[in-house]
Amino acid sequence: MSERVLEIQWEQLLEMVSRLPIQHKEILWRKLRPDVEASILRKFDRALAASWQAHQDHTEEEVMADALQTIAEIRSSRKAAGGS
Repeated sequence: MSERVLEIQWEQLLEMVSRLPIQHKEILWRKLRPDVEASILRKFDRALAASWQAHQDHTEEEVMADALQTIAEIRSSRKAAGGS
């Protein structure tokens, strides 16, 4: 039996998936979910390790105070710019 190779563009694939009935989308999601979750967990672990490394010379209280101050500054600048 000869092997066929189907070549499609990314946008074509997305369009095809968007047209699938919900039952097929659910099957696809169940198939992809373990890989997606594993990838998210790896990224979170790397971000957490980087954060610990960046703040190793500071107490948890100092880091939290900096984070809260940064959040307040961002909210203030968004409010001043008319954003939410």
